[in-house]
Amino acid sequence: MRTAFMPSLRRMAAFVPLPRRLTGLLLSSGATGIGIALLAAPAQAAGYPEHAVTLVVPYAAGGPMDLVARQVSNTLAAQLGVAVIVENVPGAGSTIGTLRAIRAKADGYTLLLQHVGLATLPALYPKLGADLRRDLVPLGVVADVPMVIAVKASSSIAGPRELLARKTASALNWGTAGVGSASSLCLRQITEAAHAGATEVPYKGTGPALVDLLGGQIDAICDLYTNLKPMLDSGKLRALASLSEAGHSPVAGMQALGETVPSLQVFTAWYGLFAPRQTPDEAQVRLRAATASLVEDKAYRNALGVAGATIPSGEDASAQALATLLRRDMTRWSGLGATANAQ
Repeated sequence: MRTAFMPSLRRMAAFVPLPRRLTGLLLSSGATGIGIALLAAPAQAAGYPEHAVTLVVPYAAGGPMDLVARQVSNTLAAQLGVAVIVENVPGAGSTIGTLRAIRAKADGYTLLLQHVGLATLPALYPKLGADLRRDLVPLGVVADVPMVIAVKASSSIAGPRELLARKTASALNWGTAGVGSASSLCLRQITEAAHAGATEVPYKGTGPALVDLLGGQIDAICDLYTNLKPMLDSGKLRALASLSEAGHSPVAGMQALGETVPSLQVFTAWYGLFAPRQTPDEAQVRLRAATASLVEDKAYRNALGVAGATIPSGEDASAQALATLLRRDMTRWSGLGATANAQ
């Protein structure tokens, strides 16, 4: 759009009379470059952003990420004053879309919305061809979603202790949204901390896993609260515990699994905004400010809060906070590839 804009300015200049003093200056200078610089000045002064921004979402449309993506794009557009267009680029465990954003022109007009699963990519895909901490610029944390363990409402499993009892646990089939997904990471956290056996049944997404959970083909699932909330509210599923801090479960009275398993690390699914490396400083400053304003927007906080997400604010939503989360979880899941290859 920029290249199409500048020639039109030059054509306009041929028909707009210049002040006599300015005309004399240009003619006496003999430097046409001065004239071009003066003509270009209005476009430069307009600043970033000048046109629509693309928000790459490395997952299929209609999936769990849609809720966050829709709210982020709408609210960010209001903050930036330009359209923010969601581009779903699914495939290969989110690597195709992630690489699409990393390799985009670093001009501030392509952003990436990713969640905690981003941290697993180096372990699961050693030939990824990108260094996430080098090639992505963190802009801020836009949401945090609790992880909740749920069973069918009629399940005989009464609570966390029964769930993790050695005889029970080893016989349970847990559904997940696939290796490397938040639900798969959640199951791994539980089994390692509780030293309990379990069988992972990976599906292509949370939807099919929930269908089989209701049908009795699997026994339990640990997934994003935003995914489970409709079925929990309707009474089709029953929540056993969350992986949140004690006293911070998403539903009053819901036990935190760490109260039963003290060695369990708190695990929630963060969502963050990123830009490609070498995005101009001006754009980075603007985008970080817009992200900070986004998480304070009342409509945004309400829409995602009602759906079951927690919205951070202040330093907890900052670019530095996102960088820290990515670094921490890349370390936490660095051995995931060996486990996946062994399955």
